Amino acid sequence: MLRLGGQNTWRTLPELLAHNAEFYPDLLFARFLKRSEVVATCTYAQTLQKATDWAALFLEHGLQRGEAVVLALPNTEDFVYAYFGVLLAGGVPAATVPIRRLKADSHYLANIAQRLQSIHARTLILSEAQAGFADVPPLSSIEKLTVLTRRDVQTTSQYIAPSISKDDLGVLQFTSGTASQAKVVQLSNAALLAQMRNISARLKVVSHEDSGLSWLPFFHDMGLIGFLLTPMYCAITVTLLQTEDFMVRPSVWIKALSDFRATITCGPTSAYALCARFLKDSEVEHYDLRHLRAALVGAEMISQESLRQFIARLQPAGFRAASLLPAYGLAENGVAVTLTPVEEGPAFDAIDLETLQTKGFAQPVQSNGATSVHDALVTTRSIACTGTPLPETEVVIVNGEGERLGERQVGEVLVSSPSLMEGYYNQPEATHMVLRHGWLWTGDLGYLANGRLYITGRKKEVLIVGGRNYYPHDLEQVVTTALGMHRGDAVAIAYEDPGRATELVVMLVETAATDPAEREALRQRVRQVLIDADYPVSEVVLLRPKTIQVTPNGKLKRVELKTRYLKGEFLNGNETS
Repeated sequence: MLRLGGQNTWRTLPELLAHNAEFYPDLLFARFLKRSEVVATCTYAQTLQKATDWAALFLEHGLQRGEAVVLALPNTEDFVYAYFGVLLAGGVPAATVPIRRLKADSHYLANIAQRLQSIHARTLILSEAQAGFADVPPLSSIEKLTVLTRRDVQTTSQYIAPSISKDDLGVLQFTSGTASQAKVVQLSNAALLAQMRNISARLKVVSHEDSGLSWLPFFHDMGLIGFLLTPMYCAITVTLLQTEDFMVRPSVWIKALSDFRATITCGPTSAYALCARFLKDSEVEHYDLRHLRAALVGAEMISQESLRQFIARLQPAGFRAASLLPAYGLAENGVAVTLTPVEEGPAFDAIDLETLQTKGFAQPVQSNGATSVHDALVTTRSIACTGTPLPETEVVIVNGEGERLGERQVGEVLVSSPSLMEGYYNQPEATHMVLRHGWLWTGDLGYLANGRLYITGRKKEVLIVGGRNYYPHDLEQVVTTALGMHRGDAVAIAYEDPGRATELVVMLVETAATDPAEREALRQRVRQVLIDADYPVSEVVLLRPKTIQVTPNGKLKRVELKTRYLKGEFLNGNETS
C-alpha cells in the first residue's frame, strides 16, 4: 500500500484530508454519477478547499466545538465538502435521510425536526433546491435553526487549522427509527481511523490500483465509512451513484462497475438478488467485471440462493464467485466486525435445524443441495459464513449469563475493537446495556466455527429490508396516528423471503369494519400512509378486534402474531389482503 510510512501520524479525519491534499493534490478522489452520467468530480486539493469554504461558513454562523450539524443530502459532492467542513470547523457531522417532499405534514420533515432536536443541532444542510424548507412546519418552529445550502458558501483564502483531537467525535450515526426510539451512535476520529485501517488491511487495498464504487447512501454506515472515508484513507478513487438511480434501475450499478473498472463494491443480499432477477442478456453481454475482486455482502441475512443466481447471471461478464465476500457488522462498531478474506468467496454451513432450535448447537450435516423452505428437506438450515474478525478485533459468543460458549454453541455475539462507539448520544442507560467492560453486546445471535463467525438471527426487534433497519414501533405509530387508532391496533412483523433475499413487512391492523369496500379502502389507506412515510410494506392484513394481544406488562406479542400469520391463521375468518 502507498503511504504506509505516514499512516501513524493521522490523528483525525481533517489531518488525513490535509495530508492527501498536500501529497496527492490532483489525484481524483471521487466522481459522482446521475443516471449513469458523470455530473461532478473532485480531487483531494479541491475537496480540502471546498471543505475549508464550508468551515468558514459554519464558523461565521457561530458553530461551536463539538456542536452537531445535520446533513440531509444525497450522494453528491456537497455532502463530501460539508461533511469535512463541519469537522474542520470543530463540529460533528450527522448524516440523515435526504428530504424528498415539501409538505407541512410530511413524515420526512417531522423526522428531520425530531433528529435535530434529539442531538441539539442548530444547523441543517440541505440541497440548494430545498433552501425554502426552513419556512415549512415543523422546521419553522425550531428556535434558532439555521438552514444552509451550497449557495451560501463563499470561496475563502483563509487557512483553517483542524482544531479537533483523536478523541473528538467524527460522526453521529443515526440508527433507524424516530428520535424518540432511535439511538445515535457516537464514533470518535480514532475509532473511524481504526475502522478504515482494518477494512483496508483485510481487503489488501493497493493505492492507485484499486478503486471503489457504491450506490449506498451516505447516511448508511457502509456508504459513509466504507465508501467515502476508507477510499480517502487508501488514496483510491471512488465512484458514487445516486441511491435512487439504483432503486429504479439496478443495472446502473453493474454498468458503472464495468464502465469504471471498479475493483471493490458492496451491497446487501437483496441488491445482488435484484440484479440477478432484472438484468437482461442484452445488458450482461456488454459488461466486463473481470477486474472486480471484492464485492462485499452484508447489512442483512445472506441468502445462498441469491448469491448463486447473481454468480450465474454475471459469469458471462467475467464475474468470479470468489469476489463475493460476506461480512458482518453494525454501526456501534463503525461498520464492519468480520469480513471474508479476499479470494475465499462465500461459504455456507448446513446445520441441523432441530438441534439448533432445541439445543442451541450448530450441528453440521451433509447438504443435499436443498435451497429453499419449499424443498423436501426442511430439517436443515444454511447459515452464511461472515468471515473472520478484522485486525485488532475480537469476537466471542456468550450465553445469557455472559459465560463464554464453545465451538458451534449459539449465543449472543460480543465484540471488542478500537472501533467501538463512545456510546449512544445522551442515553447513558442504553449505552450501559450494550457497552460493558470494553465489550459490545450486539444483540445478535451466532456461533463460531474454525475462527469464523456465523449469524443465526437477532434478539433485537428490528426489521431489515434492503439493508436498512426499521423499528416495528415506528411503522405502527405512523399508521395509528394517521388513522386515529390506539396503540396496539396495528402491529408490524416481517419474515424472510428467500426468493427476494430480504425480509417482507406485513402490517396487521384490527378493524370492526365488515363492508368489503370499506375494508379494501382501509388496506389501501394503511399502505399509502406507510409508503408516504418511506416505510416498506408488502402486505396489509385486517384482523378482528382483540386479535392483537399484549403481555401482562403491556408489550405486544409480535413473535406470537408472526407465528400465527405464518401458520395461516389469519386467512378466511380474519380476511387478508
